[in-house]
Amino acid sequence: MLVFLQNTKEKLVEILNKIPFLKRGSFFFQTGRAIFRFFWRTTGKNQMRAVTKLRHFLLSTGALSSYRVTPEDCVIELKDGRFFVWDPTDPNSLLSIIICRDRGLYDQTEAAVFKLLVRPGQTVMDIGASFGWWSVVFARLVGSAGKLYCFEPEPQSYSELQKNMGLNFHDRTRFNLEQIALSDKLGSEPFLVQKSLGPAFARLITASEREHTSQGEVRDVEVITLDSYVQKNAISKVDFIKCDVEGKTIEVLRGATQLLKREDAPLLWSEVNSTDSREIFSFLKNFGYQPYTFDKGDLRPLKEGERAPYHNLFVKKSRIKDVPQS
Repeated sequence: MLVFLQNTKEKLVEILNKIPFLKRGSFFFQTGRAIFRFFWRTTGKNQMRAVTKLRHFLLSTGALSSYRVTPEDCVIELKDGRFFVWDPTDPNSLLSIIICRDRGLYDQTEAAVFKLLVRPGQTVMDIGASFGWWSVVFARLVGSAGKLYCFEPEPQSYSELQKNMGLNFHDRTRFNLEQIALSDKLGSEPFLVQKSLGPAFARLITASEREHTSQGEVRDVEVITLDSYVQKNAISKVDFIKCDVEGKTIEVLRGATQLLKREDAPLLWSEVNSTDSREIFSFLKNFGYQPYTFDKGDLRPLKEGERAPYHNLFVKKSRIKDVPQS
């Protein structure tokens, strides 16, 4: 049966190639081939889901510039020129709901901040890089003279990160990709990938949480401190850090005290949950950091008692000159 289906597929492709307006490279050929291949690769309910989702994406999103299909992947190009591997049969691939519904304009506040603060030739750390949505932006901003270090312990996300960085850059010397997690200790820690959220929201958990969780898959991952990594790799200066580690920011900071106490300490862009905001703010204040927020297109210091947004910029007093003021 499998041989018959394979022969049918090859004959159909051969016939389609003989039709002028479906010749290789034409829009109709590319669209038809994409839909056919995803239909071919999936089974059961996923068949119609893949075709419907791909068709919706191609017709509705204003962010898509082009796409191409290989036997392994569908590669999309956004209007800003970034390339990503995308699997429309996987509801978690590329955070599909965001890409489709938000027309590829995901986290525009962050994009504006990063373009203001990250400059050519700088060194950037992307902690919790996931599939590389921001890693590609950072690598562009630092340029060939700069350096980007990406940390992502989750296997599927790390694989996608490798592919996406490779799609966007022929010169791979400008970035290092590390399949490890950052924390406040060396060794290994349990890592949870929740079934309902997918790998993009995977996180470190405690041993106690591991014993009582039934939410998804738990595996042990290697953890190191940022200070040990900087020392081991002889990194002389870090200019900017983006930290998005699903509620484990304070552990990352505790493992970076040597870096944070330097006069040329990095600017830090980090998620801040309501449950740990006081602890993070207090910890960073001890190192001379001041919180900033992005308000109506400008960066400004966060006022005393003002409610902190989910993402915040922390700046050491010695580096305030590096932050554009309104």
